[in-house]
Amino acid sequence: MPDLASHRDQDQFTITAVSHLLQTRDRDGLVPFFEQTRSGKPFETAFAQAFGATPAEFEAEYRAEVERLRADR
Repeated sequence: MPDLASHRDQDQFTITAVSHLLQTRDRDGLVPFFEQTRSGKPFETAFAQAFGATPAEFEAEYRAEVERLRADR
């Protein structure tokens, strides 16, 4: 797993964002999320229902965490 505080490229960003999601949200949300999106529910709605935050809210939280970790270096 790439170091969250030092990632730079998009692949590492995606990997660490998913890792952060799983560490800060209930992992059990993944199955309902995938079931909802597979059944046609919009991504944003399924994400919010499964993880308790909109994608934009989660992104802001994640970016703040990355900045916090970078500042601690």
